[in-house]
Amino acid sequence: SSQTNKFNHLMKYNIPLNEWMWVTGSTTANAVGVYGTKGATSLSNIPGGRFASVSFQDANGFLWLFGGYGRDNNGSFGILNDLWKYNITMNQWTWMKGTGSMDNGHGRFW
Repeated sequence: SSQTNKFNHLMKYNIPLNEWMWVTGSTTANAVGVYGTKGATSLSNIPGGRFASVSFQDANGFLWLFGGYGRDNNGSFGILNDLWKYNITMNQWTWMKGTGSMDNGHGRFW
């Protein structure tokens, strides 16, 4: 629901040290997404805070993130249909597909 906090931070676990390490993301809950230009990598791009998204790492080492329930680029809460690619080496997000705003009615379920 919109009353619970959603986060956009990415952490990685260091097995030998038994510690979590901050990689990227906001330090506050419910961060608004910064989409930039579709297909263009930028240091300022970042998915908004969300939960119930799907992610996987491909054969080239990129992390992919799709959808979930959270914030779009206008700060609206709803079901997201955005696809992101994260370059671990460059520490940069790229908005690949989907919509950045729920103002067009896509994804919004209320």
